Amino acid sequence: FRRLALCEWEPNTTPAHSYNVTTDQNGNFTIADVPKGTFTITVKNLHTLKRVKTSQVVTDGNNTINFGTLLEGDATNNNVVDVFDFSLLLNTFYKAMGESGYDTRADFNADNIIDVFDFSLLLNSFYQNGEEQ
Repeated sequence: FRRLALCEWEPNTTPAHSYNVTTDQNGNFTIADVPKGTFTITVKNLHTLKRVKTSQVVTDGNNTINFGTLLEGDATNNNVVDVFDFSLLLNTFYKAMGESGYDTRADFNADNIIDVFDFSLLLNSFYQNGEEQ
């Protein structure tokens, strides 16, 4: 299972650097040539809630920062899981990739079909907000 995550290194409120990355099956990713310093770092996938880590020191070499599991269900990509996300999922329910009406934004487990597994992921995060910096 691979995710696309956006990481922002932010010394203030304006992103100093943004990176698009692809994770491995364990959620790990590598970014080369990251500047050293202390940053607020955010991670968000297209349909997950955002996670934020403040005052993270980035040094030379490998830096490990655990954001935990990103919560799925944000089909509308507005950092909240609510009735709008549920409505989007409902409109594409039991559709598979290639079928009319299939919407990849509701395919939270990336198996190319919108089904009860996607509904379960949304339900687990329902009425939750992502973290803010």
